[in-house]
Amino acid sequence: MPSSNQHLQQANHNLHFLASFVTNYSYNDWAITVSFYTAVHVIEAGINKSVELLYCGKKIQIHHSDELPAAAGKQGIEQPINFSSANFSPHVARKILVDENFPEIAAEYNLLHREARAARYFNYSFAEYKIKLLIGTTFKKIISWSNNQLETNFDLNLLGKNC
Repeated sequence: MPSSNQHLQQANHNLHFLASFVTNYSYNDWAITVSFYTAVHVIEAGINKSVELLYCGKKIQIHHSDELPAAAGKQGIEQPINFSSANFSPHVARKILVDENFPEIAAEYNLLHREARAARYFNYSFAEYKIKLLIGTTFKKIISWSNNQLETNFDLNLLGKNC
């Protein structure tokens, strides 16, 4: 599994990629997708840096969301059906961890997750105003949280003032 530093390096790389095209509004589906996957790396770094996390109100020790089913099993915590090996989704595990451990950005993360899924599979055209809201408000809140909680130094000015 990648270290927290590797996740943060990838998040920074993704942020610079996003900045290279976000303000021309030609690739709005990709802007949402890249924003979400940048947030994924920020969250995974947060999980990795946490000494212990909560799952169903019980303390667990993991370094990556992929480890949640095994850690929950060791604690004897009943797991949802989609945690079985055939159905496991790291996105579901990550969402659960975000909701319980990072509530200050849970709504933003979950919104980006939904919109990125829509961008990839259902709606390939997003209006400029929606990008301004999703990137300028939702995504920037996650990046600001990272700068404060994970002591990163992501440059929000890369995204421009209009975004």
